Amino acid sequence: MKLNLVKIGHLYFIFLFILSIVFYMERTLYMDCAYHCFNIINFKWFFIASQRYSVVIPEIIPLLFIVLKAPLSVILLSFSLSYTILYYSVFLLSAYTFKTPQVIFPIILVLTCFSEQSYFHIVTETHQGLIYCILLFSWINYYNIKAFKNPIIFNLVSSLMIFLAFGAHPVTFFPILFIIGFFLIESWHNNTDDRKKIISYYVPLIILTLFGFILRAILTPVHSYDGQFYSQLTANIGWRFLTLYPIKFVFFHYILYAFPAVMVFTLFIYYRRSKKNVLLYYSVLSALVFFVILQLTFGKGDSDVMMEKNFMPFAIFIAIPLCYFFVNKASDRQKKIILGMVFCSVVVGFTTEIAYSKHIRKRIEFYNNLSSFTNETGKRKLLIPSSCAPSREINWAIGAETLLYSSLTGKENSMTAYINDGDTSHLNETNLFLLVPFWKYSDESQLNSNYFDLGHQKYVNITCKGDSFMLMQ
Repeated sequence: MKLNLVKIGHLYFIFLFILSIVFYMERTLYMDCAYHCFNIINFKWFFIASQRYSVVIPEIIPLLFIVLKAPLSVILLSFSLSYTILYYSVFLLSAYTFKTPQVIFPIILVLTCFSEQSYFHIVTETHQGLIYCILLFSWINYYNIKAFKNPIIFNLVSSLMIFLAFGAHPVTFFPILFIIGFFLIESWHNNTDDRKKIISYYVPLIILTLFGFILRAILTPVHSYDGQFYSQLTANIGWRFLTLYPIKFVFFHYILYAFPAVMVFTLFIYYRRSKKNVLLYYSVLSALVFFVILQLTFGKGDSDVMMEKNFMPFAIFIAIPLCYFFVNKASDRQKKIILGMVFCSVVVGFTTEIAYSKHIRKRIEFYNNLSSFTNETGKRKLLIPSSCAPSREINWAIGAETLLYSSLTGKENSMTAYINDGDTSHLNETNLFLLVPFWKYSDESQLNSNYFDLGHQKYVNITCKGDSFMLMQ
């Protein structure tokens, strides 16, 4: 069965690589992705947001192409592929070096079964953090099945993986603790004669994780993106608990979470039959505690793509018990049932992701129409009313999105658009570049001249009628 899991992993990633190529524009010209791409290309250096330092790893490949002055299309394609390469590398390391091919289950759950819009939001640090959690799981599992026992190596390697995961996103605090606790409980019951050594292995990792979380919480500014969610955690405690947004989000997107729910129910039955009640209760209790924290922290809600990533850690709470049962307890019939459920989840996940690509494709058509308008009028800096902006989408990064798209065919075709917010200051400056609301006034002369050229023009107001645009008098 190990060989089958390895083959399944390879086939799964082959399909991921194909999608990464086919949808490279949808995965790079969208919201945060476009903003990240622009910063890396323009400043020719790594882009780190919210002190999430380990996210620079997938940026290495596109940065190399930027240094080599490769075409912009190659850079964006490499950006799309680099994340798939990272996740595939984790699978290969887990399957071949750590002899844990069952990690394909949590990888599939994170990247496909709990993902629809977030598949196109590739810079979401939650993806990367959870994949590093999966690497931690495969390392501890490998260490437990090997004959040698060296606590120094164990703690050093485990600490590195905890740093990678927690350095990508603070929400990984919960999956990390869950994974360590799962192995601690499993080892405690299976090795009754060596419990002091078990404590010496796992308790330091728990202390390290707790210390990292507390330190990050203290150092995070109250009004930062992460800080606002820390404050919501206590503000939402009260009788309104069941009316908060996260539980509503699940019901609104029931198709996305239907098969994971079936997996939970099936695992519950299997664990009860195998009399592994302690691991079962631990997993259920951990998931419930995380749900309470999630419900309180994001009680006011967020965009759909952000809410999706908030629910992704549940993939770990499902997949780790699934991996353990599949390898250690499942009969051949039960393994076939589990593989069948995973396959159905993958089909549903890929179907919903491909279907959602149509919404982003409409957004790209909007960029194309603006570029055509620029070619006709020669106006490269456009102010558009919000009524003309792409529907159903967040438009804060449209300045970077339109600049990247238009420049794909050459810097001589560069143009940029910005949503008119009524602020007329600086608009007479020919060197002005409006990027994003929180970094609005930029200097056009600081753009990377290898890829962008806006012609040192003033911004002009335009309006729209259907798919057509016109200058405002």
